[in-house]
Amino acid sequence: MTQLISVYIPRMKMCYDETIVSILLRKLGASIYRIDFLEIGNPLFKSAFVHFENMNTEILENIIVYNESYKFYVTDKEYWMLLKAKKQNIIKNKKFELEQKVENQMERIIQIENNFSLYLEKQQCLEDKINNYCENLKFNVNIIEDYLSGDSEMDVEELSLEEDKYYPFKNKEHMAEFEKKWIGELV
Repeated sequence: MTQLISVYIPRMKMCYDETIVSILLRKLGASIYRIDFLEIGNPLFKSAFVHFENMNTEILENIIVYNESYKFYVTDKEYWMLLKAKKQNIIKNKKFELEQKVENQMERIIQIENNFSLYLEKQQCLEDKINNYCENLKFNVNIIEDYLSGDSEMDVEELSLEEDKYYPFKNKEHMAEFEKKWIGELV
């Protein structure tokens, strides 16, 4: 890529964004590479660095080569002063860009950390539920083993009332169906 030609606009209204500035500066006849905006301490105005890919117009040549200023009329009553950008100003602008990128990345990191914390909380909740289901399953297996070995003092109807322990049998027929299907395979 060829070296960019940079022009400094010390003051423009805040309402002008990159698209509008690009459209307006097309009148100069040069290709715009990018536009960097800077705050200047006034909430109504900002400044801009406009980086051109080429210097194929007399106006840009006069600004860059001969260090002349140029009044670029935006409207009949409003103009932007176009000046040659000094290297230190461009460096300051790069520093501003980097600071902005770092700030954006920090915000993203905080968002990721918050999302990860929520994920860990959900994971802990799921682990607690799984542990609870495992305990209930062990309890139910012990009840079934006691029932099948004849050690249980409860009958199937009483066992089915243990809903808080997620007992799997609804009635005697349900228990018989389970015995036929699964116990036969275990023996």
